[in-house]
This record gives sequence, C-alpha cells and structure tokens, in this order.
Amino acid sequence: MKAIYILLCTVSLCILWSCRKNNVEIQPIEFGKIDAQFGRDSYWLLNDRFRKVIHTNPYDGKDYGFYIELNNFGNNGFTGYRVFHRLDVNLADIAEGKVYRFDAVSPSTERQPKDKISYEYIETIGDKSIHKFYRPAIGKTNVSLTLERIKGSDYRTPAIEGHLEGYLYNIANARDSVLITLRFLTEASR
Repeated sequence: MKAIYILLCTVSLCILWSCRKNNVEIQPIEFGKIDAQFGRDSYWLLNDRFRKVIHTNPYDGKDYGFYIELNNFGNNGFTGYRVFHRLDVNLADIAEGKVYRFDAVSPSTERQPKDKISYEYIETIGDKSIHKFYRPAIGKTNVSLTLERIKGSDYRTPAIEGHLEGYLYNIANARDSVLITLRFLTEASR
C-alpha cells in the first residue's frame, strides 16, 4: 500500500510539474535603434525593455510596417514645454538593397496606405498646442528609404536596417515642410 501511495504521489508531482507555465521571455535578436533628425530635433535612442521608440508591426510576409514614437512629455526639465513625434512607415515586398520612393497619391488629408510615410508633430508650450500632420507632396518623390539589410529572416517579423531622408509637407499648409533624416534598425520578433 505504501509503494502505491509513493507511486501515485510521484506521478501526480510529475503531472503538475509538466503542466507548469514556462515564463521564459525570448529576447529579440537585437533591440531597435534610431539616429534621427526631425526638423530641428535630433535623437539617438535604443529600445530597451521599458521604453520602445521604434515599434515593428507584425509582418504578414508581404507588407512591413514600423513606426517611431518619441515624446519628451515631462522629461525635458521644462514643465510647460512638450514635444511629440510619430513617424509611420509602410513598405511592401521588403528586399535588401531596395530603394523606396514616397509620394502622395491624392490630396486627401487621410493617412496614406501601403508604401507610404507620414509624420505627426505636436508641440505644447504652456496652454498653447500646435498639432501638424506631414506627408510627401503630391507628384514629388523627394523622400526615399534605402533598405540596407534584413536581419533574422527566419523570425516571424525580421529586423530591417536602413536609412531614410527627405522632406515631408504639412497637409494644411504646403509652405510648411520638415526635413527628416533617419538611420534605423527595427526590432525583430519570433
């Protein structure tokens, strides 16, 4: 009887042990990073566990999207001054060495679909706030992105490395433009 009891306890412990959740977090192959200039504001930042500046959307094998979101809300030493930047980039058919050129296809004020880029800027000084939305000019291809390298192609979402440069224009005022220069590495995920 004692042997059966020990056997049942051992089997029960083995079953409980095998049903235990595995909470091991698989790290990406490399955290994302940027070296960017948005108009007069410059940044050199790395993603870490607690703060992501470059976000990669899940990759479906055809369309690849990422966005950079930066804000200094409360972190700049000036309590009444805040700046927010968001750059959205959508690419189709990623390949090493490919150069993407962006232009707007319609005068619509909506964000553009695939193979498009948009930039949002918010600046708050005290009670005053400026909110601007930028995209390429219609009929002009003055923004280009060069995809230099794809890392982790065996991952569900690979990391891409490249650079982007060009002018984007305010959709409310065509005379208002911003020069964006950016070196980036997106973050891969399994």
